[in-house]
Formats: sequence, structure tokens, C-alpha cells
Amino acid sequence: MAGRASILVVEDDPADAYFLEQAFERVLANCALHRVADGLEAKAYLQGEGKYADRKIYSLPSVILLDLRMPRMNGFEFLAWLRTDPELRIIPTVIYSASDCPGDIRRAYEMGANSFLQKRISMNAVQETMRSFARYWLEDCGRPSMEN
Repeated sequence: MAGRASILVVEDDPADAYFLEQAFERVLANCALHRVADGLEAKAYLQGEGKYADRKIYSLPSVILLDLRMPRMNGFEFLAWLRTDPELRIIPTVIYSASDCPGDIRRAYEMGANSFLQKRISMNAVQETMRSFARYWLEDCGRPSMEN
């Protein structure tokens, strides 16, 4: 993939977002991390609308890290929208949720999620999860190019 890898984090909880940002800063400093607060904002980001119009600043992500429980447009609604877009649906999408409900996990995969990670409580656990996430999704895994 040309250029620097980027991750779009779709997370409404400021504390969870802070832990993610700190973890990525420690384990993946060379990656661009962009955070939005819900599915509607993620949709605007991916469509390059409003403040997200400048693709030099807000590049299409290499992977999306998506929470499920959010206001306005939740993770399931966002995933349903994403998978209908012929150009954007190829972006690998990893659910990052506190849910351990088998129904949520099954539904996410049925809707096209590429992976499901459970949120961790301690900073060390979050770091280890994000280290494994980054190693697989940004280093080991082949990803489609988003460039035409």
C-alpha cells in the first residue's frame, strides 16, 4: 500500500478513545489515527463530506475499528451502510466492543465484519490487543488499495 497506513476509529466513549490513542502511540506511532464519535460522523468521513473533504488530511483508512453501541448511528447501522457502498465496502472493518454477547458477535460477522475484538479494561491489555490488531491488519494481512 502506498503511503502511511491509517485507522479510522469509530468510538463515542472518550475514555475508550483515550486508551486506544495511548495504546497506538506506544505500539504504532507511524500510523495515522483518525477518530470520529459515531456512525454518522464515520459516514461523513468516508464520503469526504464537510470538514473531511481534504483527503490529504483525512485519507481513506486502511482499516476501520468500530464500536457497536453509539448514539445517532450505531455500529450495526454503520456496518450495514458501509457494506452497500461498492467502493468503501472493501475496507476491512474490525468490531471493537465491550459486548461479549454471542448474538452481537454473530450479527457482526453476518453483516460483514472482518473481525470482532472485545474491549479490555487495563492499559496493558489494550496495548497488547492493539499490538496484535496492528500486526495482523497493517503488516501481515493483504489489504486492497483504496487508490484508483
